[in-house]
Amino acid sequence: IHGRCVCKHHTQGLNCERCEDFYHDLPWRPAEGSSTNACRRECPCWHWLLAHGAVCDDCQHNTMGRRCHLCKPFYYRHPRSDIRAPTACAPCDCDPAGSLDGGACDGHTDVALGMIAGQCRCKENVAGPRCDRCRHGAYGLSHGDPQGCQPCRCDPRGTVMGSSPCDPISGDCYCKRFVAGRSCSQCVPEFWGLSYDLGGCRPC
Repeated sequence: IHGRCVCKHHTQGLNCERCEDFYHDLPWRPAEGSSTNACRRECPCWHWLLAHGAVCDDCQHNTMGRRCHLCKPFYYRHPRSDIRAPTACAPCDCDPAGSLDGGACDGHTDVALGMIAGQCRCKENVAGPRCDRCRHGAYGLSHGDPQGCQPCRCDPRGTVMGSSPCDPISGDCYCKRFVAGRSCSQCVPEFWGLSYDLGGCRPC
């Protein structure tokens, strides 16, 4: 005659070696001394405890992860909202043309990694909290440009000092009084000798 185990503590199986359905909040372990190591009912899916065994389905309010404790890409954890609140994950506000990963932002704050919830990560030649403008000395913000903007191509001899060398949209350089051309590399008619002088060129 073969005996059959009578399972307790929400275990099941021939030798009570696994947890019952919906009781996977702790991985199964045999009892130790006075500790039953009982299988426990799964925590709510918004719970922060990551070490447990359950996996949640159908996360709500733009959350994801084993416990619906993380925000989906293009959303970030609002610092003043409980993860259970519908507003816990706020949409990123990054310009897709100027930011890395098409407008994704830091999903949460992690000081060790230099992450700040909601912070946009700009392409190399892009600036601004939203990554929506070209850096000083660059122009032409473009979604298809891996650097975001192109560097200005201005002749320093013919360009006005103390300002951005070119228009941030068109790329046209800001020329000195007697200098012309898109890159400020030519003297206007009846002037010659492009140089670093205040006027850029001298009269003939």
